[in-house]
Amino acid sequence: MSVKLTATSEQRLGVIDIGSNSIRLVVYDRLSRAPLPIVNNKVVVGLGTDVERLGRLSDSAFWRAVDAIDALVRTAQDVPVSNLALLATAAVRSAENGEEFCRTVEVKTGCIVTTLSGDEEARLSALGVVSAVPDLTGVVGDLGGGSLELVALRNGEIVEQTSLNIGPLRLIERTGGKLDDAAKVVDKSIDQVDWLRDWRGLPFVAVGGAWRAIARLHMAQHDYPLQIVHGYHMARREARDFTEMLEHFGQETIAQIRTISSKRAETLPWGSIALDRLTATLKPSELIFSAHGLREGHHFQMLDRATQAQDPLLSACRELASQHRRFSDASNALVAWLEPIVGHLENGDPKLVRATCMLADIAWSEHP
Repeated sequence: MSVKLTATSEQRLGVIDIGSNSIRLVVYDRLSRAPLPIVNNKVVVGLGTDVERLGRLSDSAFWRAVDAIDALVRTAQDVPVSNLALLATAAVRSAENGEEFCRTVEVKTGCIVTTLSGDEEARLSALGVVSAVPDLTGVVGDLGGGSLELVALRNGEIVEQTSLNIGPLRLIERTGGKLDDAAKVVDKSIDQVDWLRDWRGLPFVAVGGAWRAIARLHMAQHDYPLQIVHGYHMARREARDFTEMLEHFGQETIAQIRTISSKRAETLPWGSIALDRLTATLKPSELIFSAHGLREGHHFQMLDRATQAQDPLLSACRELASQHRRFSDASNALVAWLEPIVGHLENGDPKLVRATCMLADIAWSEHP
């Protein structure tokens, strides 16, 4: 987990995130500051569905997950990848037969499963966000099916972290499916995090499939022109009003919305309650939704320090330009040429100007 590698274009790297609700394979094109996901496959298994009630993975979920992981491993091998990590989270670490599950996967696939502790899961989720927003000061929340990871960041450095067993699947079982009781359960767990109130009034970054689904619904309701969840913002009052509305919709109503799958509709009201109660406690300056989380954090930690310190936007533009431009890099000359104009622009962002100049020659083949 702590290995540092030098970025190179020769390696395709994969990670299988064994979550409580879904299992996902992501393969990146290279070890890079701005990696491109070339494979992104998800299977909804509900591995953690009965863990709260039984204390173990149910037999049906156990074998569904083993078969799903086996198929994803074979997909990764077909790419192929030079490195494949299998990371298990809340469902496996909480289940009394979690170790048996890991051994079964290893026998069937030949791959070792690493079961993350709550702190390790929180750290990787935070690193994923930091990989996209390097100097963030605020709180990151990653809601999975079985747990909620909370991390406080100051200038991109982890200051506090905790893991709570209040993912939607756990909430459903703990309350007997009574949505009206969920807020009390969430509030009780949040109240135990003594450092959380010290981070009021700062940005809150929401990670996880249920919360991204909330963002997509909000975008659809407001006819937002870009179908990109990563970086989507909501004001605090707006977020609370919207999540409270979703809590009262119910599963059947949400399932009729085209942008939400029936599987996601089952857990979305519970995810809405978790977000609403966190927002009530933190009173964040804004909510930011992130597509970067645990998987991106795992990739980021494999980079050497020098590569981690690079700006992600400029690094991505530099790599893209090197692959597609005709001539040597002329971005410095272009930036200098534009400087007198940019200096008079009200919203002239020097970094965006430089990024644009880096990409100036990449579309030459469109108009020969």
